[in-house]
Amino acid sequence: MIMRKVKVKSFLAEITSSAYDGLDSKEIDNIFKDLINQSDRNAVIVASSIIDDILSLQIRALVKCGTLQEQNALFSDRGPFGSMYSKIEWLYCLGKLPAFVRKDINIIRTIRNDAAHKWRGFDLADDNYTKALKKMRVYSAVDQIKNSLAQEEKLSSADYVHMEPKVCFCLLSSILIILLGSQTKNY
Repeated sequence: MIMRKVKVKSFLAEITSSAYDGLDSKEIDNIFKDLINQSDRNAVIVASSIIDDILSLQIRALVKCGTLQEQNALFSDRGPFGSMYSKIEWLYCLGKLPAFVRKDINIIRTIRNDAAHKWRGFDLADDNYTKALKKMRVYSAVDQIKNSLAQEEKLSSADYVHMEPKVCFCLLSSILIILLGSQTKNY
């Protein structure tokens, strides 16, 4: 029996919109393209930076008083929102972040910490990172894309679809960014 392996090397926005819980697949594709053109390390750092900025915007939308200077001090290195972790936890405790979003962002944050502190050999293909990505709730989108592609390509059960770890990370990050951005619009 001959087995065909189909590699997903890029994001295919047209596959299925149901995989993205109704989010705009074109927006996901735009962010994906920005991330995929980076090195593994830079893709992780850029995605984390975007997420961190969105979390800051969500917190700023909740702040009701103080001058701009006083509000900016909240986000300084010594301020209560000087870290991504504190932003995540505060928004979660306020009920502004669902538990699964908190968990998924913390997985990306942990990978970001490794990317920022490992000066040699950072690679998203590392088993620790691929296992971590599979724990994310938004990973179900990866499975849906693989299934859709298998159906589209008329693959038999002996065939399989493979998504490179970097492609997977960029897709998951893009979905999470669009999800967070859509929540920010509700503030």
